[in-house]
Amino acid sequence: MASAGRPHKSDEEKELQGTFRQDRKRAIQAGGQPVTLLAQIPDPPERFADDLRAQYQWQYVCEELFNLGMLRPIMLDWIELYCAYLSDSFRFRELAEHEDWVVQFQNSDGQPTYEGITKYATLADKAFDKAQQTLKLLCLDPATVRKLSPVGPEKAKTKIQQLIDRAK
Repeated sequence: MASAGRPHKSDEEKELQGTFRQDRKRAIQAGGQPVTLLAQIPDPPERFADDLRAQYQWQYVCEELFNLGMLRPIMLDWIELYCAYLSDSFRFRELAEHEDWVVQFQNSDGQPTYEGITKYATLADKAFDKAQQTLKLLCLDPATVRKLSPVGPEKAKTKIQQLIDRAK
């Protein structure tokens, strides 16, 4: 597949020709930060100290990106936000399981009018959607996004239970 326009000149070639400009240096990304990869997987943020779900998801996402050679310092804030949203989603789902997911609303005369889902179920869905949106902001290819996408509550619960059992 051919690209349109003139072929790209390297910075070294531009320096030799005397046309190099520092403000147009290609090695610098948007935001003025050079592309650097992390040498190791960082520990989860302190805010996840009591949250095993978020710790597990942090470790999982960072490990996958590290193994793909894509883990950069600039991504860590987004990964933290993603893990927090996902943890909230699972927490709200647990709260929704303690009460009925569907609530029957009634008229003043006691006749049922419509059914609606509980506030915890709504909050769980919104937090899950936010987690998915945050994952997409990392600008990863679709296959990686699918691989890192959160698992359903049942599978995540078993993984979390394994972590809890190991901690005991």
